[in-house]
Parts: sequence; structure tokens; C-alpha cells
Amino acid sequence: MKIFKVGFKSSVCYSVNMIWANTGKEEREAVEETAARRAERYGYEVAFVTEISEAEAQSNIRKGMPYYSIDEQAERDHDPSFPSEEEVEAEAEQAFEEEAVEEISAEMMVEEIEKKVEATKARSAWAKGVKNYAEWLIDDLRDGIRYGWIDADSFSNRETLERAMLNGASGWRQYSEGGCARIYDYDIAYALCTPSELKKTDNGRKAPNPRETWIDVQSRALFQAAQLILGVAF
Repeated sequence: MKIFKVGFKSSVCYSVNMIWANTGKEEREAVEETAARRAERYGYEVAFVTEISEAEAQSNIRKGMPYYSIDEQAERDHDPSFPSEEEVEAEAEQAFEEEAVEEISAEMMVEEIEKKVEATKARSAWAKGVKNYAEWLIDDLRDGIRYGWIDADSFSNRETLERAMLNGASGWRQYSEGGCARIYDYDIAYALCTPSELKKTDNGRKAPNPRETWIDVQSRALFQAAQLILGVAF
């Protein structure tokens, strides 16, 4: 069995390993093929392949030079930089468990917030509408957890939770204007007005008051809904 010293280089580093040729193929050819595969794996180039004596190999081992065999399992056994199958499986299992715990934690937080919002008393049409918007935002949080863009960190404080609820909008006005909530005036009116207010505004066909549009009214309701959620969460 022959031993070869192999140099690898990249734009930022240079390394030397040793390879034991342990195959029935022509040994240098086998080593060159193995070196090329490993270079491709790590984004390197093969700088040289040189046959060395066993005495030199043992000296290099004492100095800490990585070494491995042509045999794939031997590569795993001898190369310190190459994780074992057990290590790979353990790391994957740990990552899966951590992700599952994080998802469960976020879901539990949403469930707790939802229970507290549901328990909130809402007597006026406006308060009932705000509560309905809060439930809407909670459903969006739950979807965000399910699809991966909201995690437990989003529930760390008021700022991060409100940012998660805004879903990329700079504020509740932009959220409302962007079509993330109700988009038709009559829908907003029915969500927030008393029967007499609906009659006065002709079911949302008229402006709600001289100072606001229906989008303004919805933005105000969304802000209060977010404050309701933040109030029960923290």
C-alpha cells in the first residue's frame, strides 16, 4: 500500500493532507481521483500529489496532519474534519427537536394570547370590531408560525411582536392601505359601526366623519387591536 501527500489550495488558504492508497486500481490514479472529489467537496483545487514514505507519513501524523484512506468508511474514521454518521444523525436530530420545541413554544404563546383576547369584554360596536380585528391578527400570527416566518423570538417583547403583526408594513395605515385587512368601505363600516352609524353613512358610501376616510378608521381600529394583543401578551 502506498501513501501520498496531497496539497489543496483555494483563494484564501492552503492545506496539505495525506491519503492512503488502499485499492486494487492503479494507486496514483485512485489517489488523484479521491483528491479531486474532496477538492470539489470543499471548493478547493488540487495543488500536488506526491508519494511519500511510511516514515514521513508517521512523522506527519505526529505533527497533526489530517489523513485518510481511499476507502470511504476509512475517510470517516481517519479524517478529523469529516463527521461520523452518528454525529451527523445526532446533529440532525437535535436541530429537528430544537425546531419542534420552538414551533410548539410559539404556538402555545399564540393560543394563550387568543384565550385572553377572547375573554376580553367588548360591549360597544367599536369594541367588538376592534376585538374582531385582534382575532384576525392572531390568525395571521398562527399562519406565520405554520409557514416559518414567525418564531418564538417574535414574542420576546412588544416591539418584535408588533413587527410580526405588521407583516412588513411600516405602520397600521400602510398595513390597511396595502390590502392586508378589509379593502371595501362598506366592509369596514359593517365591522365597526352601530346600525345608526351605518344609516348615517349610507352603509359606508359616505365618509365616516369630516376628518377621516374609512381606511383611517380601520387603521385606528387595527392599532387598538394590536394594543389589545400586546396588552394581554406582556
